[in-house]
Amino acid sequence: MRHGIMARKTMRRETKQSERVPRLKTAALPETLLVLSSAVVSVSTLIWLLWYCRYGMDYTDEGQYLVWISNPFIYPVSYTQFGFVYHPLYELLDGNIAALRQANILIFFCLAWVLTNIFFKTILTPHATPTLQGWHGTVITAGFAVLALTYFNIDLLLTPNYNSLALQSLMIAATGLLLMERDGSRESLAGCLLLGIGGWLAFMAKPTTAIALGCCSVFYLFTVVKLTARFLFMPMAVAAISFVVGAWLIDGSVVGFIKRQKEGIESYWLLEAGHGLADILRYDNLSFGGNGPATLTAAVAVFLFAAFLLRSRTNVFVYCGTMLSMLFPFFSLAIILGFLHVNLARDLGLGVRQGLLLWAIPFTAAFIGLSFRKFNGAFDISRAQWARAFIFLALPFAYSFGSNTNYWLKAIGAGIFWVLAGLVLVVPAMNHQRFKSMVISLALAGQLMTVVLVDHFIEHPFRQPQPLRENDYPVAWGEAGSTLIFAGSSGQYLSEAMDLVERGLFSRGTPMIDLSGRAPGLLHAIGAKSIGLPWFPGGYPGSNEYARDALKRVACEELAVAWLLTEPGGHGEISADVLSDFGADPVNDYKVIGTLTTVENPVQNWGGHPRQTQQLLKPIRSAEAMTAACITARTGTRLKEKTNGVPSSQTDRVSLLDKPPRF
Repeated sequence: MRHGIMARKTMRRETKQSERVPRLKTAALPETLLVLSSAVVSVSTLIWLLWYCRYGMDYTDEGQYLVWISNPFIYPVSYTQFGFVYHPLYELLDGNIAALRQANILIFFCLAWVLTNIFFKTILTPHATPTLQGWHGTVITAGFAVLALTYFNIDLLLTPNYNSLALQSLMIAATGLLLMERDGSRESLAGCLLLGIGGWLAFMAKPTTAIALGCCSVFYLFTVVKLTARFLFMPMAVAAISFVVGAWLIDGSVVGFIKRQKEGIESYWLLEAGHGLADILRYDNLSFGGNGPATLTAAVAVFLFAAFLLRSRTNVFVYCGTMLSMLFPFFSLAIILGFLHVNLARDLGLGVRQGLLLWAIPFTAAFIGLSFRKFNGAFDISRAQWARAFIFLALPFAYSFGSNTNYWLKAIGAGIFWVLAGLVLVVPAMNHQRFKSMVISLALAGQLMTVVLVDHFIEHPFRQPQPLRENDYPVAWGEAGSTLIFAGSSGQYLSEAMDLVERGLFSRGTPMIDLSGRAPGLLHAIGAKSIGLPWFPGGYPGSNEYARDALKRVACEELAVAWLLTEPGGHGEISADVLSDFGADPVNDYKVIGTLTTVENPVQNWGGHPRQTQQLLKPIRSAEAMTAACITARTGTRLKEKTNGVPSSQTDRVSLLDKPPRF
């Protein structure tokens, strides 16, 4: 009788297993649909952003980046060295602005794709069935890599700059940290190499980010990886070698490079733009504002509901979860194709804080993982896993550390690390048969959030008068002939400047001093040599002192032939008094040869100022007379400083600054 009972139990178990097989096969179709949808959204998002690389230009910050990248070697001091890193790329692309932006986007995506691949292989796959292998796994990791494009959610400044280099360096370093967990393998050696290179690039972008990255790396190596001498000193050696080689290529010596960095930082502090030591060591308040908390809760509820439907063993619920998840790519494609525009900032009153809604993805992932741990006990999260999550949570703040904007808002640009931190907590769900469906649903949700955030700033581009999709004024930018499509007023502004060049009134390569406080991009477009620094930002308490200090480093012979760009009565005008430091008189020594009408900017971008008039001035005194006046003025300044009891070390510094830099 006992034998019969055991036989009946065996038959029932076999029957249940035979009934379960068709369900698993049937569930393959929803998974495939979700994977294919993610692939379509990934490709569409990339093409979408690459397309808009030909549209618009911010003449201030973005113009500064172009000036810096195009020829960084003409400046004897610099507080960030991103221009030297991106200069080879600029030369390779022959100065084509659209191609340079497109390369920047592809670098972001490729680095993120490598990072997510290594992340899944290192953190997730060892504890799960091989559900993320093959082309499905490739598409899923590409879907999460799209979240790196949230970097463009604040400014939509597509041109490479110090912020983009900082985030790219963090992705390289994070990839290295993950590889270093594989002790004794080639991957661990590659991880040491990547961590060292990432640390050096972070220093070249923002020294503050490099310091924060170093602290995070030491904590990670101590907590997750067996901290050996090799893992500690090999990345340091790679970073040191990179530093020495870079210093030699830039300034010919380490001492010269350190002098460049030190004086560049000291000079930048004169601007009083909120980058002093007391300013960067701060805690910023996290505040959603408006309906932010309710919207975040609703988003988590929808994403979590879709994931829980997909984890069901009942095919009806699986198909319902698939249909709900398919709404995410549907809305993403509707936004990309221009059929729909979601303005969360306006409709929900979130403003620039709308990017914090990206937290819906890691919150959803954490709830999924914790629910499995609570009810099934499938897999406990280890101390190392918690340490990994903590480091990925901290990396966005390493990226924002040192910024003069709210650290929480700045960190949104590095939001991909927050998402990966949440995915660490999905570990308890690793062995579930529907794990792949839940993960791809999260990827689709993340893609939707990315598209919504980027679309907002395509509709409201930084310091530009209208949505990029409405631009219809093509103008050839610079000597390379890169055609960009502008808004009407912005295109007319550039056309007027290019007309002066074409009529021979201004020759490319001529030195120019920008006293408008907001037009470094114009100087790059017409081929002028922006001397002193790539840009003298106007409107700050120390703008005049910053410009005066930079011009002290320019040779008198170059100042004597420099043209001026002024904006009388402008919002960011630099005082013409700075010219007196090298003996120039703005009234008698220069003549107006052309005028330009500036771009009209909306209220939120530049104080609501209307279009204003800029003047292009040419020196009319002979170069010899201007040079002599410059030498006389600087000699008088030194004598005055000596009679006022200024220490000799400072007077010697002034005399050294009079000498033209050697390159």
